[in-house]
Amino acid sequence: MSLANTRLIAIIILSALGTGAMLWLGGRDLVMTVLAALEQRPTTFAIAFAAWALIANCLVLPAGSLSLIAGGAVLGAVLPAGMWFAAQLVTAPFIYRTTVSAQLAATGLIERYLGAGATQLLARAADDGVWLTAVLRLTPIIPSAPAAMIAASSGVTFKSFMLGSALAGWVRPLYFASIGATAGSLVRAAGVSTASGWQILAPLAILCIASAALFGARLYIKASKS
Repeated sequence: MSLANTRLIAIIILSALGTGAMLWLGGRDLVMTVLAALEQRPTTFAIAFAAWALIANCLVLPAGSLSLIAGGAVLGAVLPAGMWFAAQLVTAPFIYRTTVSAQLAATGLIERYLGAGATQLLARAADDGVWLTAVLRLTPIIPSAPAAMIAASSGVTFKSFMLGSALAGWVRPLYFASIGATAGSLVRAAGVSTASGWQILAPLAILCIASAALFGARLYIKASKS
């Protein structure tokens, strides 16, 4: 087994163990308890948040959005968003190159189960790697590591992947950190926060759907001309 395969398997195993441990220890309540304990120590909180951002962007853990909301509530919108975006850009090349070295190709699986037409569509999407990466980065349910894996296994070039990440990767961190900053201000001012989960996710979901629709239209136009 190659070193790249070993690294990829390690990422998957650590992600599964981390997710299981978080759920067993309380999931959302665990994150909120830890963050509440550090809230009165902003410097310690910022250091812990930066370290957590690196770990979370290397693995697949169900706490990215919540961490950013909590970080925004304590530190404001800009600092946690910037740290998360920086961690994303630092860890993305490692995940991308590990996936490429492990030869994890999505095209073979797609052609086997969805047909040649789907494979051709994926190839066209990979040609517009910046757009594809931007859509992945804007999709709320796709964490950073899987986004890098999908891009790499789909044939998106490293340059296009990093450019798409730089152009769109900051949107989600700033969005969720801004929600946290606003919620934190409301809690401190009135003791309550009235935003529901759907109210939080709806604007970002609309942005994701719009970008995916534009990307789909772009692919359709290219296919019509070919």
